[in-house]
Amino acid sequence: MDSPAKNGCRPAPARIVVVDDEAVARQNLGHALGKEGHIVRLARDGRQALDLLAEEPAEVVVSDLRMERVDGQALLAAVRERHPGTAFILVTGYATVDSALAAMKDGAVHYLAKPLDLDEVRRAVREILALRALRAGLAAPCPLQSETERA
Repeated sequence: MDSPAKNGCRPAPARIVVVDDEAVARQNLGHALGKEGHIVRLARDGRQALDLLAEEPAEVVVSDLRMERVDGQALLAAVRERHPGTAFILVTGYATVDSALAAMKDGAVHYLAKPLDLDEVRRAVREILALRALRAGLAAPCPLQSETERA
């Protein structure tokens, strides 16, 4: 497992919105990111996520693709328009080349297939935060790879 405790690094907490219509998936991902020190809010669909973002912006949104009401692709478009500084990670149990290309073209930073590897999600969030820090002229808060990944 690749955790802050292993490499002694804990990035500054980010505000993250996790969006999934499956309660267990939403809670598990929220718990994993919360254990990393992030401030995580949970939404059951894209409409609720947009309401949460209107109340308080987030650095990262992690969203399922297929959901009722406002799906992940529509949420991605709305977030790009209303919150252009928010990074977007799209996850799906129905990964296809076409949906991956559409997501990346529309501005998703990462496209991950379910079942999710929580270490992969944590790495994706760390990468987003490191790039954000570099763009702001700060040193990256943590290495992007663990020692075992570099070996």
